[in-house]
Amino acid sequence: MNLTIPERYLAPGVIDKNMNKKTIIGITGGLATGKSTIAEIFVGLGAVKIDADAISHRILENDPGIAAEIVSAFGKEVMTCGSIDRRKLASKVFFDKDGLKKLCRIMHPAILHRINEDAAQVPEGVVVIDAPLLFEAGMTAEVDRIVVVRCDRDSQIERAMRRGISKKEAEAIIGCQMDLDLKERAADYIIDTEKDHKTVKKGVETIWKKM
Repeated sequence: MNLTIPERYLAPGVIDKNMNKKTIIGITGGLATGKSTIAEIFVGLGAVKIDADAISHRILENDPGIAAEIVSAFGKEVMTCGSIDRRKLASKVFFDKDGLKKLCRIMHPAILHRINEDAAQVPEGVVVIDAPLLFEAGMTAEVDRIVVVRCDRDSQIERAMRRGISKKEAEAIIGCQMDLDLKERAADYIIDTEKDHKTVKKGVETIWKKM
């Protein structure tokens, strides 16, 4: 188990003042690294999960203002039957870094607002935010601890293909995301999901005890 706990986060005096009441953990990584699996292990230990991807889907489906901005930026071809087609939108932005940045500027403020609203509804305990673009969205200031979930690039592509994503798409998505090595350098904890589930679960439990 590759579980890294930088010393600066274990030194006396660095624990947040609200740590005993509520701790917000940001879980991030790259495409198909196992973020959702780690989040669910935390849920099994008693955490409340907020899914940034699910929130983004609801915004695309229910916010006409955001939908109008996206159509204005990317054209009507990203729509199907009057609604934003996430697959068509993804096919545009994941092969165009500038397009992805444009989409992020449209979506991220609304996503962050909803995440903060949902987190505020939890009075105490541990909240885990499953956010693939935690760093890219500038959300690190909203969390108390950052868990980066990693695996080998070949494993990312293989897992993504099992979900119905083509190899070309998977490589494009990985290429548009912040490099995993950079995310790991900014992490409080790193979990390597190349290991077996029992070992990974033990690593999550170790983090949980430190909360």
